[in-house]
Amino acid sequence: MVYSVFKIQKKNLSLRSITRKSVQDVYIDFTLRCIEQDKSLRVLELKKESKRKGIPNLPSWVPDWNVEAATTPFEGPKIELALPSQFNASASLSHVESQSTLEPRHILVVNGKIIDYVVTEIEHDFQIGTPIQIEQYFSVNFHVKAWVMFIEHGIKVGLVSEATTEQLQAAVIRTLTAGGFIDSLASLDVQETAPRGLSNADAIEIYHELERLREMLSNGGALPQDWSELKKDMHRKLWVNTELCKGRRVAVLMKHWIMLGPSQARQGDCIAVLNGSSIPWVLREHEDGCEYHEVVGQCFVDGVMYGEVVSWNEDEADNFVLV
Repeated sequence: MVYSVFKIQKKNLSLRSITRKSVQDVYIDFTLRCIEQDKSLRVLELKKESKRKGIPNLPSWVPDWNVEAATTPFEGPKIELALPSQFNASASLSHVESQSTLEPRHILVVNGKIIDYVVTEIEHDFQIGTPIQIEQYFSVNFHVKAWVMFIEHGIKVGLVSEATTEQLQAAVIRTLTAGGFIDSLASLDVQETAPRGLSNADAIEIYHELERLREMLSNGGALPQDWSELKKDMHRKLWVNTELCKGRRVAVLMKHWIMLGPSQARQGDCIAVLNGSSIPWVLREHEDGCEYHEVVGQCFVDGVMYGEVVSWNEDEADNFVLV
C-alpha cells in the first residue's frame, strides 16, 4: 500500500519479496528508497506527529503511515513529495549518502549542524477547535504578551540571546503562524514561490491586535458593534494559520528565542538543520552516545527557515546517526 500510494518505481523487487517483510521493514525500506531516489530528506517531513505509536519498534526517523496525525504539516495539509517546499532551511544543500551497507538498517546517517538548544518549554495546551467567535479563540490560546515577558526574563538571567521587545514580538507571531499571516496556508495551496511571511511591522501589528483582544475579552468586554470587516478578515485568516499550533508546543531557545515544535520537546533537546531537509528538526541525544540521536519532530524557528544560518558547505557538515 505504501509503495502504491507514492508510485515508487521498484527494480528487482517482486510482490513475494514484499510480502515476506515485516511492516517495520517495509516502512524502513520505503523511506530509504525515497531518500535515495530524491537525494534529499524530504520524505522525513511527512513524518506524522502522534500521541500513540501505530507500528512498534519503528526507528524515530521513519514516518509511521499507520497513525492518525495530531498536527498539520507546517506547509499545510496538502504537502507532497512532488510539490516544492515553501521552506529551505538547509539552503539547498543536498543529502550526501554516507551510510555503509554494513551498518544496521534501523539507523540513518545524515549531515548537518546543531544550531540551537531548548532552554525550557512553555507549559501551554492550545485549545484548538471551533469557538463561539474567532476572537474568543485568540483570547484563550495566545497569551503573547506573557510569552514575550517570559523570554525577556530568560534574557535577563543570561539563558537567552539578547533581543529587543519588538524583535521578540515579531518572532512570536511568525512562530505561531509558521512564517506569518499568509494566503498559501489560508487557501490550502502550496505555491512554487511562496512568500516569506510577515514583515516585522506587520507581525508587531498583529501582536498588539491579539493583546487588545485578550484584554478586552478576558475582562468581560464585547467586541464593538462596528468592528470592521478588515479586522474580521484578518482574524479569520490568522485563525487558519494558527491551526498549525494544534498538537505542538512552544519552547524557548538559547539563540533564536522561540520555536513551535513537537509536544514531546523538552529542555536540553537540540535544534538541527540537516542537509537535504527544508525544515529544522528537534533531536534528542540517545543513551548510546552523543553521535546518536532520536528524532523528536520537526519545528519552526524564525530566522532559520530560509537558510539564514547555513554557513557550511556539504563537506563541512557534522554527521548524525539517527536511531
